[in-house]
Amino acid sequence: MRAIRFILMPLYVLASCMYLSAQDFSPTQGYRLEINDGMALECTGSVITFNPVNKKSGFQVWNLTKSSRDGHYVLVNPQTQMALDNGNNGKKEGEVCTWDVNPDNPNQQWKLEAVGEDTYLLVSAAGGLKLGYKDNCQPGGHVWQVDANKEDASVRWKLVKTNLKISSLTNQKQTTGKTRQYSVSIKNPEEQPCCCMPTKKR
Repeated sequence: MRAIRFILMPLYVLASCMYLSAQDFSPTQGYRLEINDGMALECTGSVITFNPVNKKSGFQVWNLTKSSRDGHYVLVNPQTQMALDNGNNGKKEGEVCTWDVNPDNPNQQWKLEAVGEDTYLLVSAAGGLKLGYKDNCQPGGHVWQVDANKEDASVRWKLVKTNLKISSLTNQKQTTGKTRQYSVSIKNPEEQPCCCMPTKKR
């Protein structure tokens, strides 16, 4: 029995270390959040939508920075410098959106719970609901926070590292000294940039 424990203990420690390292994300590393059927989390206007994976789109890239809440992260799209926000829905199911970055805002604090290799649940600190889809995952469909079982494919996200170089819209404006007009095309979302700006204060 002691021999078995002696063998298993290092394996347990190794597994624990691997799990912890999986939870430690570099804030400078870009990630693409993919879900079933080849869809990715994308900034489309002030809302967040599902669109086919596009490895050249900066609107599908997210940086994970630590929030003021232990174990929770803020997801920021480097192209727009806006954060993934639960839409102020609290514990209710509803569409998520983008908002000015605020690491102290529970609406922007997400806990990543590992459920497989590079696969996570994104759980909102504001109400405990998970990021996912309500009825279906179609191009242009809105992303929700939903009350779903962790085994449900609708809330299981694959984090894929990307080294795509991105210039934020803010930097583009500062460089040119002009305000560019951005439009959104659901038909070809990868070809049209978007402008994610809050419309009201909280």
